[in-house]
Amino acid sequence: MAQIGTVMAERLNTATGPVAVLIPLKGWSVYGSKGGPLYDPKGNMLLLQALKQHLKPSILFREIDVHINDQIFADICVETFMHFLQEERE
Repeated sequence: MAQIGTVMAERLNTATGPVAVLIPLKGWSVYGSKGGPLYDPKGNMLLLQALKQHLKPSILFREIDVHINDQIFADICVETFMHFLQEERE
């Protein structure tokens, strides 16, 4: 998982436009949520540590204490996208 986080960061670091990484801490899928068959808190922690360690400082990285399917996570994603659009227009 640490290697996956490192590779993800390396690829994100090559982006030429604005980049944001938004992480829903309570689960990335139904199956990966607490009690699900793919629930792996240690693996997730290793991935996130490597991702944070290797991302360029200019990349927005935000951990949000919700599940990926929660409405608030969708709202935050949209708000982040709209913020980037507004910056581009200025």
